[in-house]
Amino acid sequence: MTIRCEDVRKLLERFYDRELKGKQLTAVTAHVQECVNCSKELERIERVGRALKAHYEQVAVSESLSGMWNRVSEAIETPAAAEPLSFREKLLGILRLPKPAWAAVAAVAVAVILVFAYLPGNQDSTFAANDCIIDSVVAENCSIMVYETGNAGMKVIWVMDEGTSGTNNNGGVTS
Repeated sequence: MTIRCEDVRKLLERFYDRELKGKQLTAVTAHVQECVNCSKELERIERVGRALKAHYEQVAVSESLSGMWNRVSEAIETPAAAEPLSFREKLLGILRLPKPAWAAVAAVAVAVILVFAYLPGNQDSTFAANDCIIDSVVAENCSIMVYETGNAGMKVIWVMDEGTSGTNNNGGVTS
């Protein structure tokens, strides 16, 4: 299997870090042994890696970690003084509740409103003391007219005699 130099150069850092496996590892190893340019590039990557490793080892040795745990444990044990929240901050905290919490608040509010709206004694009677319900009007030889007012909800029923003699025929109103 032959592999091109530009493909190998893309894989050289991973090769140096031992991240390649299987066919890629085999192909890059064989190519670096045969190709002078790619082997020089690998040597450059190795020099940079050694220089970085030496630098960070020196930094780690020179860094004093002796009092680090004492500082960390002191910071953990000493609680920060909590300042009381202002009214505005408390209100903003409430307003930032998640959506399911607001759904529960809305459901409780609707339930309370419905309970108080339908409590006995809170409802106005739909009929006045002198109201009546008329089921039907029966009249012989009479005309009946029903007039309903829009605003007051009042109905007027006229029973008119159609007789020519001027006599009063009794119309019946049943309730």
